[in-house]
Amino acid sequence: MPVIVGNTTVNTSITSSNVTVMSPQSWLYATSNRNSVRADLQLDFARSQVFDPRITFSRASSATYVNNLGIVSTAATNVPRIDYNPTTLACNGYLAELNSTNLLTYSAAIGGTNWTTTSTAPTITLNAATAPDNTTTASLYVPGTSTGYYDAVQTPANLTDNTYYSLSVWVKLSGAFFSIIHLQIGNNSVANSGNINAWIQVTGAGSVLSTSNTGTASNTSATVTAYPNGWYRCTVTGIPSVGATVTSSFVTIRPSLANGDNNMASGGDGTSGYYFWGAQLEASSVPTSYIPTTSSTATRSVDNSYINIQQFLLPYKASNGFPATFTVLFSFIFGTVFALQDGIGKHILVLSDTYVQSNGFRLYRQGTGTTNSIMLAGLGSESGNIISPLPSGSYSTGSQIQVAVSFDGTNFYSTFTGSNVASGTLTGTLTNPISFLTIGGLSQPLNGWIRNVKFWPTCLSTTEIQTLMQG
Repeated sequence: MPVIVGNTTVNTSITSSNVTVMSPQSWLYATSNRNSVRADLQLDFARSQVFDPRITFSRASSATYVNNLGIVSTAATNVPRIDYNPTTLACNGYLAELNSTNLLTYSAAIGGTNWTTTSTAPTITLNAATAPDNTTTASLYVPGTSTGYYDAVQTPANLTDNTYYSLSVWVKLSGAFFSIIHLQIGNNSVANSGNINAWIQVTGAGSVLSTSNTGTASNTSATVTAYPNGWYRCTVTGIPSVGATVTSSFVTIRPSLANGDNNMASGGDGTSGYYFWGAQLEASSVPTSYIPTTSSTATRSVDNSYINIQQFLLPYKASNGFPATFTVLFSFIFGTVFALQDGIGKHILVLSDTYVQSNGFRLYRQGTGTTNSIMLAGLGSESGNIISPLPSGSYSTGSQIQVAVSFDGTNFYSTFTGSNVASGTLTGTLTNPISFLTIGGLSQPLNGWIRNVKFWPTCLSTTEIQTLMQG
């Protein structure tokens, strides 16, 4: 079916049933809330489960997402992704991610080409079971009964020192003997080594049992997410080495008998084991959507989306070309972890004169380590134009966040999930009219899900905004 991008029809097919592009005539862009304050523009991705055709979208590659059945699916180039929670099957909304590269090859055929073991070899069967993408491409690993590691190892190109990496893989148990998987990323050098480790329980809801650093490694964290049919996506993230001359790098997916167990001292029962699929290593402080590979690494391009609000919001454009007032309410979900460990601001929403964000207002997250904040900046870059940090709030993993920003012509007012209101004053002069609303940011999106956006060409009161958030 054709996809409408802006005013252009693109001959692109959508292969999964959960992504629907509606006609402009069928979209209701004015809505009522419980307090009867009408939004002139509403983009409700999570509730409608569709992508508004007035939004211009681009991504220079295909990309994966989770459909409404919990199956890992593929969206074609320049096709947006409406993504679902694989555990609850609830719609998360529009998925906006940075570009990322899977540094592992043969990501599905774990145990085949380019995969090795460090000691005692398990019994490996490729294409042994149905994988999370509904293809018969999962590998079966069955450890023996004697002492050994029985792991799956790949040695990618040497990793960069003092850099965050994330390893992820889908795991499913075969038999009743095992319940724990051990993930490891390692950088080795002549003088020292630094490895990050995670032990993860892959039964029930799944749980992270522990993480550890060895040598110069640091900042390790881990996650586990339950998928349909007994699958779990397990991840470990951290800095494998700091200050080391890296001479070799490796990732390990290892059977484990207990929390902290590195070498199976007693072995397995000879029949039970694990199914593995979808291994991914990326230079990122968060694991992102799956990027399949075969004989070479592969890159997923960045998601870009914006809408020209001047085309349909005539009251928004004042006589001088600049809106005197506005209010925007934004609901989103941060990705696997919120901590912005690379120190780079990730855009959540931008109001600007052009879609390249040269002059306007930016709502973005900023922080290093575990210190984070959501900031509002004006008149260009984030570096010296901070208008206001939003009120403090909890940025827990996977939680839904609501932010509202209003402007009365001089002052900004912002609130986080209906909390106390922070304010700041605009300094300087906007020389061009605000015409574009960028959703999720261009080039540096938030690596998460946009649930909905509401826009008013007027400055709503604090009471009205807080009521809207409650509704």
